[in-house]
Amino acid sequence: MEDAQVKRDESSIIICDASVLIDYIKSEPRVLLLTSKNIGRLHTPAQVLGEVKQLDSKTAKRLGIVIIQPVLSQLKEASIRGGPLSRSDKLVFIMSRDAGCTCWTSDHSLRKRCLDEGLNVLWGLEMLIILCEKGHLSKIGATRVARLVRSSGAFITDEVIANFEAKINKINKR
Repeated sequence: MEDAQVKRDESSIIICDASVLIDYIKSEPRVLLLTSKNIGRLHTPAQVLGEVKQLDSKTAKRLGIVIIQPVLSQLKEASIRGGPLSRSDKLVFIMSRDAGCTCWTSDHSLRKRCLDEGLNVLWGLEMLIILCEKGHLSKIGATRVARLVRSSGAFITDEVIANFEAKINKINKR
């Protein structure tokens, strides 16, 4: 585990929450590896990793996920009661904010908080579009993974999948 806080202004760092980790561990873990190798270094707080029963630190490291430890002030801020975010989601928000990183989530409340604060944020399936646009995943592969995420119990509606497929079909590559 990295004890140091994520350095500020490293835009190539993406901090992911439990929802994204669970969605891709259940459906297609390779997406996490493709992201960490080609899009940006994936980080997640140790507390978030602890919530993802399907993922241990050894597998996370193999997938290119750096496990980070929040500093005391971040833990204190995340412990303040109130609002729609869980303590872990508060940590993801705080650490993304403090480091100037992108937040990757499938959680509506976390996404809203990030947008309200002017942070870069990606939806869970949005990374599939980026991977496809950059040539690291085919349109067929991206669509297959999105459907696997949907079928694995994620809170993704048929409308979300239809919108996703419309965006994927507009990509000129593969």
